[in-house]
Amino acid sequence: MHIIRIILASSLRVSLALAALAPVAAMGDAAWLSGPAFAQGVVKSIEVVGNRRVEPETVRSYLQISPGQTYSAAKVDASIKSLFATGLFADVKIDPQGSTLVVTVKENPVINQVAFEGNSEVDTPTLTAEVQLKPRSVFTRARAQGDVQRILDVYRRQGRFAAAVEPKIIELEQDRINLVFEITEGGATKVKGINFVGNRAFSDGQLRDIISTTQTGWFDFLKGTSIYDPDRMSLDRELIRQYYLKNGYADATVTAGNAELDPDGTGFIITFAVEEGELYNFGAVNIESSLAEVPAEAYTGELLTAAGDVYNASLIDKTTEKLTLAIAEKGYAFARVRPRAVPDVSSHTIGITYVVDEGPRIYIERINIVGNERTKDHVIRREFRLAEGDAYNPLMVDRAKKRLMGLGIFKAAEVKRRPGSSPDRVVLDVELTEQSTGELSFGAGFSTNEGVIGDVSITERNLLGNGQFLRLKLAGSFERMQIDLSFTEPRFLDRNLSAGFDLYHKEVDQTKQSGFKQRKSGGQVRLGFPLAENLWMQTHYGLSRDEIYDVSPGASLAIKEACGDTVLNAAAANCVRTKPTGPHWLARR
Repeated sequence: MHIIRIILASSLRVSLALAALAPVAAMGDAAWLSGPAFAQGVVKSIEVVGNRRVEPETVRSYLQISPGQTYSAAKVDASIKSLFATGLFADVKIDPQGSTLVVTVKENPVINQVAFEGNSEVDTPTLTAEVQLKPRSVFTRARAQGDVQRILDVYRRQGRFAAAVEPKIIELEQDRINLVFEITEGGATKVKGINFVGNRAFSDGQLRDIISTTQTGWFDFLKGTSIYDPDRMSLDRELIRQYYLKNGYADATVTAGNAELDPDGTGFIITFAVEEGELYNFGAVNIESSLAEVPAEAYTGELLTAAGDVYNASLIDKTTEKLTLAIAEKGYAFARVRPRAVPDVSSHTIGITYVVDEGPRIYIERINIVGNERTKDHVIRREFRLAEGDAYNPLMVDRAKKRLMGLGIFKAAEVKRRPGSSPDRVVLDVELTEQSTGELSFGAGFSTNEGVIGDVSITERNLLGNGQFLRLKLAGSFERMQIDLSFTEPRFLDRNLSAGFDLYHKEVDQTKQSGFKQRKSGGQVRLGFPLAENLWMQTHYGLSRDEIYDVSPGASLAIKEACGDTVLNAAAANCVRTKPTGPHWLARR
């Protein structure tokens, strides 16, 4: 077994000179024609030599010259390039022998296995999905070099700019190889400083709180946002711009976002250049409707923007959405709302007119759901306020996507639109990626009152794929034992209602401290209903049973404190009290 090192660019500093020489290296030691004076002869036959897997006719199909044609050095040269371009061959030679062209090829090996060594920060499945060379594919130097760069890009996104990758091949029999990427990960390159240029309205500290990237500090081990990531910088530029738009600066732009290594090479210094522009207020705010059945004055109460207020782009989007939904709920599913801004530079105001007109009449032909391996279809479909045959409303589809992500059982949710069977029909493809919804947690500690304490809990947020919540928790010590069980059905009776119950049982041995033992059992039932899209009202009613037993003589005062005035005699054997709790009302977002 032989190990052959492939010399490739193995860090982010790829040499442009080597890249320029790559096409020459790819040609290998191919023999350019140096035969006898064959220039004016006619090629009578073509013989293919050295091929094992590739059929001779396949090789001939890539040649630019065929039997019966006059020999041409230019055509033979083009044939060699065409054969190399297939990626099937490591070496190609074309030699004239009499009236026969002999094409000698050396096939690239076939990959038996692709492995990674030295990767601890990035798992192997992630790297396997990133590289293009796979088992049973043909190996080429160019594709190996491309995979080296792809692996380095993965580490760059992790903030590891010192990472290096060296591919090696292990030769096997029958012209097969194992490909091994040896990885040196290096340390993470962190952000040592974040600076802003051109900001007057907001301080550097305020803008640092807005962006997702953070400076290195004491608690870096709790988060990974202090590691430099170019993709995160693009997000930060948009977050800064959106922040200015929400606070009156309609012309604000982030002109640049640069990252430079500090002189000692231990971290990046990030600088954002901002052009704020002038502060704007809202001018006149109106609704203009071209639909006779949608009077503008009937929807003025839906406006979130008001004349004289500081300009806020996010309120314009929210008002547009609110108006669209309010009009759709009245039965005008095809109404479309578009905000029209009219800036006045002299007064620093921006007037907003919400134009209501009729959009295209498109209906939902079908809703396809893919990717839900555990979650049942009805759990997903109930988050849509639309069904097959309803009018297509992009805002309502977008809100359904947000509700799906809010369930906490999907890692990703995408709703893609494609044409249906006719021009006025669309098909919605709901593509989901599920995430783990089960949780097993342990805890342990020490208390001066109870000694060693501990707990274990099992939580499932998608019970049997029904979207239900279940939690069982056990906790205790040498003097205490407690069991809690909680269950929630988010769509009770297939309605927009939540219902659930909580049960508990607790036993405490207070013989040493108070001269008795205590047992508490109870539970409650819960019911919730929505007041608005993001506002719910929840009520619950509970019942509990408290019991004092194994009472020691002289424990009267302690019993009275624990059980109330129902016990006045210390000689009582026990005390049992049952009491209701509730109803209690709670509003939650």
